[in-house]
Amino acid sequence: MMLTKKIIIANLFCAAVFLSLCACSNDITKVDAKEIDSLTANQVSRDTITKIDTVFKTDTILQLNTVTTLDTLIKLDTVLELDTILKIDTLEIEKPVKLNKCRTDFDAPIIPAQSLFWGNSLLAGYGTFGVSASNNANDYFAHIKNYFDSNEIPFEVHKINGSYENMLSVQEKEEYFEQTVMPFINDSTNLVVIQLGDNVNEEQEFIILKESIESMLNQICGIAKNAKVLWVGEWYASIPKQQLLKEEAEKFGVTFIDISDLNNSENQARIGDIVEYPEQRQFSMKYESYKSDGDSLEITFSANNSPYTAKIKVDDFSDDTETQTISWTGKQFIVNDAGTASHPNDKAFKQIAERILEALGY
Repeated sequence: MMLTKKIIIANLFCAAVFLSLCACSNDITKVDAKEIDSLTANQVSRDTITKIDTVFKTDTILQLNTVTTLDTLIKLDTVLELDTILKIDTLEIEKPVKLNKCRTDFDAPIIPAQSLFWGNSLLAGYGTFGVSASNNANDYFAHIKNYFDSNEIPFEVHKINGSYENMLSVQEKEEYFEQTVMPFINDSTNLVVIQLGDNVNEEQEFIILKESIESMLNQICGIAKNAKVLWVGEWYASIPKQQLLKEEAEKFGVTFIDISDLNNSENQARIGDIVEYPEQRQFSMKYESYKSDGDSLEITFSANNSPYTAKIKVDDFSDDTETQTISWTGKQFIVNDAGTASHPNDKAFKQIAERILEALGY
């Protein structure tokens, strides 16, 4: 049980007054615990009370005006637990944490010479680029990088993607933050772009999200004192999440970039879309039927109880007829589930990039 300084002092004062009053008289040498309600404190001798819990049972409710002038009803087992009461010499009063606000007084466009982008699947769900961009040149980060490179604006960046959002322990989140994020935050950092929260769906995740946001932003703003800090959200939005993120952003001087309106049917990927990696990989999927034509495969598959057909380039392939699974080596694969297809398409990624660049003054 956390005690504020005021409550601790009040409790210790009441206990001291009670015991001192008990020591003032020797009129009674024996006291029955059941009769204690009819006694005033100065009628009780020191040698009568040897153990508080032998006189006041834990379920006994005392009126403190028989001991002090207070009228408050208090259960002793919630105030004085002899085995757990704080000792004066070890008493620590919790000090309020200083609120570090991020810098907001920028008169010119941000030069992102040392930047950090920290996000989820929209940033790097495909390892090096966002789900479901058609390739690594078409997610929102690629558009931003291309803009800075094309205009010869210094842009050195570190990208972070991980399971931070779904961690169900504040301690686990703090350890992740310290080990994975903080090494890239310093007083030379110019830009921090945070794009998190989309995968927070459970009540416990939401509760921990608020506490972790406050902790992380307080540290980022306190160390990267000259950085522009943005929070981009949410593609998978909800009213409580949007309200929370906007409130926390305002509290810390962070620029909140609302992208929730971009998530519509025109801006989502589609089942059957082709995605191309920059390097060769191994892929596999269930099929209904397929046709091979030299270096290409035309695969018919089922998703959401509907048939789809897509054609991809391959280097080689194999077919497990027993499980109806086709595997291939190549750079291309097919979006074949609704969850993946609910991510932004190329058009939406470009729009997200444009909003971020606008917030940076471009």
